[in-house]
Amino acid sequence: TMRGLWSWILLLLIIGLTALSVVTVWPSTPDRYLPNFIPWPEGKGIKLTLPTIQGGTFGLSTIERRAMSLGLDLRGGTRLVLEPEGDIPPEIDLEDALEGARRIIERRVNEFGVAESEVNILSNRRLSVQLPGIDPGEAIDKIGRTALLQFCEPVTDELGNVAVVRDGTVQYESQSCQPARDAAGEIIVESATNDQGNIVGEGAFIEFVPWARSGTPQAGANPSPQRIVWQPAIAEDENGVETELTGRLLRPNTFVFNEPVLNRPILQFEWTSEGRDASEIVTTRLLERNYPLAPFLDGEPVPDSNGLPIAPTIQGVITSQGNISGLDASEARELATLLNTGAFPIPLRVVQQQDVDATLGENAVRNSVIAGEVALILIMVFMVLYYRLPGVVASLALIIYTGFVLAVFKLWPITLTLAGVGAFVLSVGVAVDANILIFERMKEELRVGRNLIGAVDDGFNRAWSSIRDSNISTLITCAILYWFGNQFDESSIKGFAVTLAIGVAVSMFSAITVTRTFLLLIVRFRPIARRLWLFIPDSPDDIREEGQQLPAMAGGSSRQQEER
Repeated sequence: TMRGLWSWILLLLIIGLTALSVVTVWPSTPDRYLPNFIPWPEGKGIKLTLPTIQGGTFGLSTIERRAMSLGLDLRGGTRLVLEPEGDIPPEIDLEDALEGARRIIERRVNEFGVAESEVNILSNRRLSVQLPGIDPGEAIDKIGRTALLQFCEPVTDELGNVAVVRDGTVQYESQSCQPARDAAGEIIVESATNDQGNIVGEGAFIEFVPWARSGTPQAGANPSPQRIVWQPAIAEDENGVETELTGRLLRPNTFVFNEPVLNRPILQFEWTSEGRDASEIVTTRLLERNYPLAPFLDGEPVPDSNGLPIAPTIQGVITSQGNISGLDASEARELATLLNTGAFPIPLRVVQQQDVDATLGENAVRNSVIAGEVALILIMVFMVLYYRLPGVVASLALIIYTGFVLAVFKLWPITLTLAGVGAFVLSVGVAVDANILIFERMKEELRVGRNLIGAVDDGFNRAWSSIRDSNISTLITCAILYWFGNQFDESSIKGFAVTLAIGVAVSMFSAITVTRTFLLLIVRFRPIARRLWLFIPDSPDDIREEGQQLPAMAGGSSRQQEER
């Protein structure tokens, strides 16, 4: 029949999904979690080759299997402590500024793919950032940067000559392209030294040199960007209001694209309405004198792929959009991420960094996995002893459910923490509870004389309302928990809610589809269907005995049928 054909199709689909789940979640070292007297195949190096279409061309793409994403408490990571740098202007509320910086860090770790981070404001007005699976250097590079983008122009004199450093290095103010000056107002230049620490040359100083306009023979001899003394590019409107051209005037939609001809990455940005006016004023002024414009990030010039400062000469007035070229692909993507997540309201510096060991440790993780396996076996034993054949089916469905959920966790990916593990164990109990409701309804239908297939159908149909309502209630609770964790920026609460919601959703599929498909196929086999004691071990003896003599699809008591 069509129904039987559909059951076989579902069975093949379940087998295929189960095989994919096993390949996905199989551990790299199975001997750590499974009995080591069995030669288990190792999961290292398993790769999947899948068909893909790229640029209109059909081909095969290889996807390498990744390890399960674990949180800070399970695999360790990095802890950073940041504090404000320099004097805070009186008009800035420090608590609000720290709260803004905390939210920016949260956005950054999400953009960079670091999940289950913990960012907290300490009582001594510091920020504590915990990042799983990241070393301190990478954490500082991604998280600890202020990400203040400044557009800087050359320092000039009244005649339009450009200031360049003859020898040594210009000292700039902290996280700015504003040159530091001494008490006399002179730009401070740090003298160049050799390996022995001796000053090289006696004339480390600033000089002003003429700047040639474009199209003249002298234009190619203009000083290189690394010698130029820079200052913030400031726009002054007709009312005398000054606006510094910085990344705070950018819209959060910076993106990277490849140049069509040379296939070089170009970072494109867009100004806000205030930024458009300021950019027009600045670029108009620089265009008249053929001056360059250099982007600085956190007080350092943005380097190109060769490590040299990017300082293109203005070729036209920039209003709504602009771009930065010369970056390599990774630098362009990282800079775009930093600009889109925003700059810190105040400069921050890292005052403490440390590696964080896994609080549970590898042995504790292994013991937790083994304990979970033992608990799963005990649940399966109970189901088999109490429900007989349906219990065997439920145990098999429970194993498949476990594989499905872990595969979702790994492919999403969901970062598992101790709270997430607790939510997963709780979802296993929900999955078992659904099967119990179904089997109890089946037994009631069999006791009143329903045939086996009818009892299976009615058991699922009549238990569905209870399963649906209980699972929807749990999903609503998960949504509330996620909202609560999002309001208070508690990543552990959000992780628990997401993990539990996924487990509940998959448990509904496991109980309604997997278990039902297995039972419908089993009851079609006459030798099994004739033995009702496999389905209702606690039924009255007369039903159990008479049921063995009935046709395969009857499964009921002839006495009850006659009474009806």
